[in-house]
Amino acid sequence: MESRLRTPAYIYECYIEYIRPQDGEDPQIKYMFPKDYEFDEDTKKIVPTFVFPLKDCSTSAEEHFTFVLTNLLGKLRFGFCRYPAKGDVCMCFLSDLPWYKVFYRIMDKISDMQLDYQSEIVQPFLKSLRNHPIPNLNNESVMSIIPDIENTEQVFTFPLPNPRRLPEIPTDHNLTLFY
Repeated sequence: MESRLRTPAYIYECYIEYIRPQDGEDPQIKYMFPKDYEFDEDTKKIVPTFVFPLKDCSTSAEEHFTFVLTNLLGKLRFGFCRYPAKGDVCMCFLSDLPWYKVFYRIMDKISDMQLDYQSEIVQPFLKSLRNHPIPNLNNESVMSIIPDIENTEQVFTFPLPNPRRLPEIPTDHNLTLFY
């Protein structure tokens, strides 16, 4: 049986920040990386409906969630989203890799950069992450990203999923929520 996962060219296809819709309008893109990323028409229309399923949704707590897009061949693309508490912008990664915890941690790190007035690091970080070779999960347990900035000593490390182990309570957030 053939896998429904695509063979990715990048760790993520696109990073998008959507602004919460006002007065019945559709969500607008605040920021996108890479800037020249071209959506197919279906993806361009459907992603905002997953990011903001309700026009007047607001939350008092930070939320992470995932959605899955399926193409006509049954191949999967994952959307990983993060709402900040009482915020107006939703972060979203589109990726062919089902790395829930990795992308949630990456979005938390981006949020920390923005809150700590380090927004100038976000784009080089995203560039380095996108250009990073896809790790071999059988041999590697962490992924280290060094932002593409001169004179930086910052290294961001993210644990990778282990394909040989099942998720466990309490270390797996999704299992903890449901059980």
